[in-house]
Amino acid sequence: MVYLGHNVSVSEPGPAVVNVTFQAEGAVRLLSNLAHTPFVFRGVQVASAEGLIQGMKEENPVRQGRIFQLSGYESQRASSKRRNARVREAGCVWFAGAAIRFPSDEYFALVEDAIGEKFRQNPQALAALVATRGAQLIHDTGAKPHPGSALPGERFIAILGRIRDRASH
Repeated sequence: MVYLGHNVSVSEPGPAVVNVTFQAEGAVRLLSNLAHTPFVFRGVQVASAEGLIQGMKEENPVRQGRIFQLSGYESQRASSKRRNARVREAGCVWFAGAAIRFPSDEYFALVEDAIGEKFRQNPQALAALVATRGAQLIHDTGAKPHPGSALPGERFIAILGRIRDRASH
């Protein structure tokens, strides 16, 4: 049994609703991209999915490597106005020395692959995700969604749903 925390609500009738945020208590917090869930993605060690996502906004490999090692709110804060403007100006992000068009299907597929690796390499996080089977996942941080987000909430939840479906079968 996995304790999912107080951010799980059940309304009758209907499925439980699980709000996936870093503010969550219990195992649900592991589902957040900000969670410290170290993994290796395509030969690159990262501390969190958010560290990877924010690090891809940095072209300089040394600075990028530092961002890849961040988790929690520190990884989220790595998203600076300057860095975001550079990504908009260049129309791309960078990973493994290659420029990847942003936003693009290639970029979102890369992010989905990375989040999948996070769960494959972190069994506790995967168990927490599978434990939400039958629940509706949402991502409501209380903040207004940013139109230029590197990973919009709806896409993030869809990715989690696909990973959960594959792991549940």
